[in-house]
Amino acid sequence: MLDVSKNQPPISEVIDWHAVQSELPDSDITVLIYQAEALGDPVWLGYWDDSEERWFYASSDPAGGMVTWWAHLPTGPSA
Repeated sequence: MLDVSKNQPPISEVIDWHAVQSELPDSDITVLIYQAEALGDPVWLGYWDDSEERWFYASSDPAGGMVTWWAHLPTGPSA
């Protein structure tokens, strides 16, 4: 039996990316957003605002580029 207190095994989760053209997330949740043309890292935390019909970063700043994909946040370890 593996003693996870000494040698914790990695935990894997599958992330399903959704095309913005096909589906948008609920506006009250934070998701991962993908911007292919972003300077630096193309993946950030963000949300879709239904009332303004635009993407924002989790910091509430407007997303600076075109968001083409989004994904639910991973749930993380359960223990």
